[in-house]
Amino acid sequence: MKKLIILMLFWWVSITMIYAQDLGAFFRTEPATKLESLLNKEGLIVRGFQYVGEIYGASGGMRFIAVKVHELDKEDQVVRGLKIEIVDKNQKKDASFLDLEEAENLSKAIQEMMNMLSKWEGMDTEEYVEIVFSTKGGFAIMVTREGLSRGAFSSIKEYTKCIFSSPKELATAKAIVDKGLKLLNAR
Repeated sequence: MKKLIILMLFWWVSITMIYAQDLGAFFRTEPATKLESLLNKEGLIVRGFQYVGEIYGASGGMRFIAVKVHELDKEDQVVRGLKIEIVDKNQKKDASFLDLEEAENLSKAIQEMMNMLSKWEGMDTEEYVEIVFSTKGGFAIMVTREGLSRGAFSSIKEYTKCIFSSPKELATAKAIVDKGLKLLNAR
């Protein structure tokens, strides 16, 4: 009986460790971006937030906020980026922080997605295709094609999703991201 209990305890610890490694990305404790790192730093931190815009889709909404952060005595070392919040249809809310470089890449990725949607116009295929852009902080945006159907959605850590009413709303998302970039690059 004692051996059985020890064996079960060993099995439980092993399984727990395996799953903990797989789930580490979702439950990480260290910041994924420079922006997150500085926002969580102890001490005197200057934090600036400016609303950029939002989109409401068929299933939830996205809000974009420009963020500038620096230590009080280091005004020449400002970290810039976007905070993207998603509220899904069940009112579950999550946020992801993108450093400036990731926000610039997001703008380029959305443009490429819109280009692909144009190429796919009128194409009827049985193959399911998706194009995904994801960030270190768990934000992802995706377009899909199957048959004549097209779709677009965004998510944070795959748990909080915003399904766009139409893939054409990507143009609105790009305009908001570009507006945020303009605000972030202004001194």
